[in-house]
Amino acid sequence: MPVELAHFEAVLPFLHPHLRTMALIQRWTGMRPGEACAMTLGQIDRSGELWVYYPKVHQTAHHGRTRVVPLGPKAQGALSAFLDGRSLDDSQPIFSPAAAREERYARMRAARKSKVTPSQKSRRKSNARRLPGERYHPHAYADGIETACKKAGVPHWHPHQLRHMRAAELRQQFGLESVRAPLGHSFASMTDHYSKSAETELASRVAALAG
Repeated sequence: MPVELAHFEAVLPFLHPHLRTMALIQRWTGMRPGEACAMTLGQIDRSGELWVYYPKVHQTAHHGRTRVVPLGPKAQGALSAFLDGRSLDDSQPIFSPAAAREERYARMRAARKSKVTPSQKSRRKSNARRLPGERYHPHAYADGIETACKKAGVPHWHPHQLRHMRAAELRQQFGLESVRAPLGHSFASMTDHYSKSAETELASRVAALAG
């Protein structure tokens, strides 16, 4: 089911910039969580008014299909705000757990009022068993959302539900056929899921008025 808009917005302040931007881009494009995790600047054509993201790895790649994810003004705005002040190579993951950790440590050091001792200049554990990776895994993304939901005091929702929320919005605004292309559905049977949701909503309205 789609995540409720109020629950989505309540969680945003509790997400660090990397996860928050991923969630916002998903919210405005309907892309899959794995596609959001894998974004690089080299995969985004920003030459035109409408930006286009071409994921190298996607669900239908083994069928020889090319996945195209248009980024409209709202998605562009979220990504541009995140990129402001950051310098990334074209092949470097835009969203990175390792980079997020370093940015958090930098903010903590900048916020300190007392002098930083030599032992505290770097908070990284020299003997850490598991260091943050360079790229987010969809499971880690989902775990971050779950933690933020608990902090916000809202029901737990999954990043996939952002995809369903966007599909529901597109269906209501532009019709059922508008869902298939932006979400990258290979078969009409995938889009039928939203058709059934529409039928259920219609039946509920009819019952409320005339049942």
